[in-house]
Amino acid sequence: MNNVKAKQGQNFFDLVLEGTGDITNVLLMAFANDVSITDAPEIDNQYTTAGTDRKAIIEIFKNAAPATLFTETENTGIGGLDYLFPQTFPML
Repeated sequence: MNNVKAKQGQNFFDLVLEGTGDITNVLLMAFANDVSITDAPEIDNQYTTAGTDRKAIIEIFKNAAPATLFTETENTGIGGLDYLFPQTFPML
């Protein structure tokens, strides 16, 4: 078992993907860390991985950006978020 460190903007599913490479490990990892899959992870907290490791996917996250929906470069739009279709929502 390894540990994965929570970063800004990540949810528990992001941690599971980054730590094990397989989203089906979400319940095993939640039980191993005594957390709910819907709770926001505490930033810089270490979470123990559990379940099957997919090393090829884990390596992608080690060499690239962390698994997360939002990054610092995306926080430039209205309310801090960019929209996928800025011409339709919202119009300013």
